[in-house]
Amino acid sequence: MSRQIFISYRRDDDPGMALALHGHLARAFSDERIFMDVEDGIPPGDDFVRILEERVAQCRVMLAVIGKDWITAKDSDGVRRLDNPDDFVRVEIESAMRLGKRVIPVLINRTEMPRAAQLPESMRPFVRRQAVRITAERLKADVQSLSKKIELALSELERRENEEAEARQRVEKEQRQQEQELRRKAAAEEERQRLEREAAAKRRREEAEAKRRIEVERSFAAVKRAEEERQRLEREAAAKREGEERRRADESAHQVRGAEKRDVAKERAEPPGAKSLRLHDAIIHNFVVVGPGTEEVRTRDTPGRAQPPKTPPRSVAPMLAIAAGLAVLIGIGAVIVLNWGPAAGEIAVSGPDSLDFSAPQGDFSTPPRLTLRVRAVGAGFHWTAEGPPGITIMPAQGDLAASGSEEVTLTLAPSVVLLAPGPYGQVTFKSPANTVTRPIHYAVTPAPTPSAPAQPEACGGSRAAALAGWRGRKPVPLCPVEEQIAAPKDTFRECDKCPEMVVVPAGTFVMGSPDSESGHSSDESPQHRVTIAKSFAIGRFAVTFDEWDACVFDGGCGGYKPGDEGWGRGRRPVINVSWGDVEAYTTWLSRKTGKSYRLLSEAEYEYAARAGTTTAYPWGSAIGTGNANCSGCGSQWGGRQTAPVGSFAANGFGLYDMVGNVWEWVEDCWNDSHNGAPTDGSVWTSGDCDRRVVRGGSFVYSPENLRSAASTGITTGTRGGGLGFRVARTLLAP
Repeated sequence: MSRQIFISYRRDDDPGMALALHGHLARAFSDERIFMDVEDGIPPGDDFVRILEERVAQCRVMLAVIGKDWITAKDSDGVRRLDNPDDFVRVEIESAMRLGKRVIPVLINRTEMPRAAQLPESMRPFVRRQAVRITAERLKADVQSLSKKIELALSELERRENEEAEARQRVEKEQRQQEQELRRKAAAEEERQRLEREAAAKRRREEAEAKRRIEVERSFAAVKRAEEERQRLEREAAAKREGEERRRADESAHQVRGAEKRDVAKERAEPPGAKSLRLHDAIIHNFVVVGPGTEEVRTRDTPGRAQPPKTPPRSVAPMLAIAAGLAVLIGIGAVIVLNWGPAAGEIAVSGPDSLDFSAPQGDFSTPPRLTLRVRAVGAGFHWTAEGPPGITIMPAQGDLAASGSEEVTLTLAPSVVLLAPGPYGQVTFKSPANTVTRPIHYAVTPAPTPSAPAQPEACGGSRAAALAGWRGRKPVPLCPVEEQIAAPKDTFRECDKCPEMVVVPAGTFVMGSPDSESGHSSDESPQHRVTIAKSFAIGRFAVTFDEWDACVFDGGCGGYKPGDEGWGRGRRPVINVSWGDVEAYTTWLSRKTGKSYRLLSEAEYEYAARAGTTTAYPWGSAIGTGNANCSGCGSQWGGRQTAPVGSFAANGFGLYDMVGNVWEWVEDCWNDSHNGAPTDGSVWTSGDCDRRVVRGGSFVYSPENLRSAASTGITTGTRGGGLGFRVARTLLAP
């Protein structure tokens, strides 16, 4: 669902009422439909004016919250903020008016509407906007009235937008029809022109074809005469060639017969062995022999080549004899080339035959390494190496000289130590002549066993020793016997910076409120009986900034350090924490102590807040004065900021600030009634789990929100100046 309501306010001008307004509107419209504190989400380096204008453009209604210092607020240089064109509030309101948004001035308590003369020229139309007023005394009624007006405004805007959308659709439809008609006419015209072009081209082709036929017919006779002349000349030339060939044949036959007669006469006159010598010379003249330590022997009839030596080298002579014998078998004119070049070098790898890595699973700090050596056997060459992902090979390639070597390091990447143990591929080393591989295996070594948290001396002793040592005990985790003997209102702390815990007794109570209770809401019905079967422990106070910062310092809580709105840290309740942030804190605290810390269930929270009472508030049926921190509770912090924890009296269970000061997250999913709620005090895990229950009210909310039965639902990602929490822990039964 798109956000429709934008709340514009100054953080130093009655922020409590703005937060209260947001809380009530969130219940009426849902948190997802409301923009507030947009500047907190602007990324560093972005143009905040552009971001604000974009957010304003996305809303339909803007609520401009105007407190007593809204007009006169000044910056650190003493310049009135509204006179700065880049003032957040000014940018938001000017953008909304320029974009035609519904801008509603919301006057806080007795604040009057600004006069035109008090505003910059560009903002003066703002004074013509009809304003509404909300007061701390009538906050709920005023906001309900405002909610109805906003709902009507949104409905009217939606109606107008629908009408405008329908009008746009009609115009767009007409435009599409006109465009379609224009395209149809253009296509028809284009088709007409295409047909005309094709007809003209056809006429031109027919005319050209007719002209060509006439030219062909005219030249046919000449071509026929030329062909007849060509054939005649060819016949004459063929007859002449035939006669010339017969003459040369007769001359060749005469010469052959004369040569044969001369050869016969010469052979008769030769001495024995001369014929074998001629054969040897023919072999030498038709072979090339190349080998190590030899001179090159080439054929005599190769133009431009060196002539062979008169006497072949000794290493060549045996091969010549073999070649001569082969030549006798295959005939004169064969060619043989023999080569005795050196063999190519091969790569050898020294080191372990199997690359066995080991590390504690998930340990990223010291990945193991192995070293191999690659070596050239014979001639030098270029080599390469490759392996599976997660294995770093240094170097992964190189050049080795003949008989040279080089060291190679293999490193296991951090990502691999999260894999299951076993084979992990192989590393391959390659040379031009061969390939060498090494298999990889990964083994998990046992992780070091964490030391157990310190235990008190009583944990090794008897029940009596535990009872005797309970008071004045050190801040260390409870041992089983201590958990079993813990009595109601006993307190303990399980580390120096851990929250102080109070033991709450088992019991039964009626959860919810009757319809007759002032401020009653439907989500508090029906009333039902809940039984808490076992005692458990609750934080005496809401978790403080000191306790949260200890978590961050110890490496927990995701490193998130929430802001304190300028009110101070220390013993004030931590604020600006989401439900997910709180889960991170309880996870750290459980790991720190070795115990299972958690949030309270909604039933546990109401049980602990009531502390045995059945009235609207833990101290009675009326809010009274000075009992808690809220808007209208009569405290010095009411409606302005949080108070340090423990600033008001404890309830009957010894717990502080269970109502007022800050809303506190609990574990339950949000449901709009108690129908089907657990009756054993457990967490309600069904419903709208994107929203979680918060309890107790806060310093900016009216007294009705501090009733023991009051609650609301907030989206889990919300962080706010009035949102905190406290922790709980289950104890062993006696």
